[in-house]
Amino acid sequence: MKKVIRLTESDLKNIISKVLQEQTNKEDINPKKLKIGSGGKYDSKNVEDVKKLQKKLMDSGFLVKKSMVPTGYFGPLTQNALDRYFGKPSQNAQPKTNAPQKNAEVTQQGEPCPSVVNSPYFRDLNTMIAEWQKKYPNFKTRQEIISFIDRMINRDAQSYKTSVKNISQQAACQAASIGRRSQYDTKNVFIVDSPNKRIYLFAPSSGDGVRKLIVQDIIQDGKNKQRNDAVSVANTFVNYEQKFKNLKNKLKRDPTSDEVWAEYDKTQSRFLPAGIYQGTSARKEKDYAGGEGINLLHLKNWLGDNVSQAIHGYAKGDNRVSFMQRAMRIVKNPNDPKQIQQFMDEMKNNGLKMDFSYGCINVPPRFAKYLEKYGPNSFIFNIAEDNQNYLVQNTINYFDKQEKSESCLSPQALGAVDLSTMA
Repeated sequence: MKKVIRLTESDLKNIISKVLQEQTNKEDINPKKLKIGSGGKYDSKNVEDVKKLQKKLMDSGFLVKKSMVPTGYFGPLTQNALDRYFGKPSQNAQPKTNAPQKNAEVTQQGEPCPSVVNSPYFRDLNTMIAEWQKKYPNFKTRQEIISFIDRMINRDAQSYKTSVKNISQQAACQAASIGRRSQYDTKNVFIVDSPNKRIYLFAPSSGDGVRKLIVQDIIQDGKNKQRNDAVSVANTFVNYEQKFKNLKNKLKRDPTSDEVWAEYDKTQSRFLPAGIYQGTSARKEKDYAGGEGINLLHLKNWLGDNVSQAIHGYAKGDNRVSFMQRAMRIVKNPNDPKQIQQFMDEMKNNGLKMDFSYGCINVPPRFAKYLEKYGPNSFIFNIAEDNQNYLVQNTINYFDKQEKSESCLSPQALGAVDLSTMA
């Protein structure tokens, strides 16, 4: 006798749904069956689930909005994106709710990050676009991909502003832009925010483009304002020993230490150029704060050359000490918003100077202790001192093509060699 299995209409719908799911080979990204009207002000219990769904749709390129920030409200845009994800025709349904949710999905939050196409420091944009075009073939034009990248950066920047106390706009946008490049996912990342005299250390990515903050603190950095022309950048990579040798040839005698250091001021090369650096080795240096342990991280630049600039405990023995100690008395806890605001106010109004170095990034001893564990093989993103276009990426070949120049303006051509560090 044959066994008869009776299926209800609901059972049949579930089977058909599963078959269709297998045929389309798509992950069920809406297991809770969220729908139009879910989440938002009047369904707060589902807000976080809607946000997770929206983020998955954004990451896969199906939900593209002016602000790539999940709203937590399931509206027509989310429904249409979900339909496209499963290969269904879009349905321009309207939310069935009495709540005034019309613009809930398109409201932009916070100040936008600069577009990657505007920054002169974003020099590998074509490579970045090619990577994203391969990952999301549903984008057909270059502008669609650029707009998508910009929106993802803005979305993740908002996440950083929520999760990292006191993070500046520049640092949040820079951290978010790093998340768009997969080659950095497994690396520790330092962000040097020179405009706001801050430094942040982030752990490797957890896979969603957003990193966990390990530690943040205040810094002292270079005396001179950043410049990005080839001659200025190359001059910053000429170290003390080579300047000594060049000046000796010019003067026909050994120059004094003061004369050598004066050369840095003449060329206004006391800064760390905007760009990406890699941490190499860490060591102990007794002349810097925190010298009882490892307190100095050596760097190499985007050309692969070791450079004189480094990250280290603040240099002892000159007038930068009193300013750094004063700053540390103000900022005893770098995670305290009030202390950071007082620090910024002191720099602006009361003469707290935090720009003394010859290009190195000077940090408090409490931060220097992290250099040994997290510094080697890390990446250091030094934000540009530009109020509008400050993002940096793989800054390659400053010196390969220089208009109105017949010479190769490399650091080596200007006399740079790999010797010791400077403060």
